[in-house]
Amino acid sequence: MADHRKPGDGEPLDEDILVALLSAQKPVPPDRETRDRIWARLRQLRVSGAGHVTRKSTEGMWFDLRPGIRVKPLHADRRAGYRSFLMQLEPGARYPSHSHDQDEECVVLKGTLRIGNLEVHEGDYHLAQCGSEHGELHSDEGALIFLRTGYAETAPGFWQRMEILGRTLRARLRG
Repeated sequence: MADHRKPGDGEPLDEDILVALLSAQKPVPPDRETRDRIWARLRQLRVSGAGHVTRKSTEGMWFDLRPGIRVKPLHADRRAGYRSFLMQLEPGARYPSHSHDQDEECVVLKGTLRIGNLEVHEGDYHLAQCGSEHGELHSDEGALIFLRTGYAETAPGFWQRMEILGRTLRARLRG
């Protein structure tokens, strides 16, 4: 597998170590200007209409999931038990085969993605049903996909880190 790190990136941290470091971090309140900008952006989300949330392509944060793969959380609903996010795979990136505890829906927005022996293209839809397994995800040319999956699925340690970051951000905003 190709190494997708850039010069100066260093070795990736073990997931358990990263979670421990993030958990131990004490919140530092942002300065007033930064806090005001964040609250203004949050108010814009509410202004887009009751019951509607719009996330522009230039908004939100991308997080590295593994070398050559990053994700951008879009929405999570614990009560309904799902989350949706974008996943971007750089050319040559791979995600290991895995099983599904809940349904996972995938739409290819850009590029081509191999799911085991299956090849899906821009505009194609794929459903991995609860209890199913599929082969390694791989993209020779790179791909951007939309995923909607069960809340507990998709790299639980990764989502644990995102929740810790979210709590830290909320604590800083209150400061």
